[in-house]
Amino acid sequence: MKITVRIVSMVIIFSALYAILRYNVFKGVELTHFPLYIMNKILSFSGFILLVSSFGLEPFYRKLGPAWFEMRKYLGRTGFVLIIMHIIMSFLLFRPEIYSKFFSGDGTLSAIGEWSLLFGTLGIAAYIIMHSSFFHMSEVNTYHKIIRSPAFGIAALLLSALHVAIMGYKGWLTPHEWYGGMPSITMISILVFIAGVTIFLAGQTKRQ
Repeated sequence: MKITVRIVSMVIIFSALYAILRYNVFKGVELTHFPLYIMNKILSFSGFILLVSSFGLEPFYRKLGPAWFEMRKYLGRTGFVLIIMHIIMSFLLFRPEIYSKFFSGDGTLSAIGEWSLLFGTLGIAAYIIMHSSFFHMSEVNTYHKIIRSPAFGIAALLLSALHVAIMGYKGWLTPHEWYGGMPSITMISILVFIAGVTIFLAGQTKRQ
């Protein structure tokens, strides 16, 4: 349990420092916007990292013996709660002045906005289904086998990754515009996703 707390703490601290440096220090966002605007970025960043860690680093957890499942479960649940908080804050902030990429000139949602929100909605739905299955661990049927399968976990993470990628991919190609030379949170999130899935698949191959 101590290791889990340390991992969660380190991820949140890293996400907070990165967001503060990139947006408050280098972009010049005023500290008055920390409670929602910056905190929303911290929650989404750390939540996504924890979800990927819960799933992708399973080969490492396995070395801990029976304790690995508990660690994976708590990391996943913590990441899930942080993402729920991110969704609530995003609704509070959701307007063209803040999410300009999501809106067209006439005030309706843009293609980027609609696709990003679609994948985000599907992703959170997949997480809800997955986490609800933890309350029925004694049940072993086809439905629960599918939900607990690696394929379903990868699909859930992929949906969230698409939500993130569609939102910020254009900024990845213009490093000269990065605030303080720091890559965007969306770009780092995708790199974390790729690394996590790669480690997981490599672990499954060795296991076989």
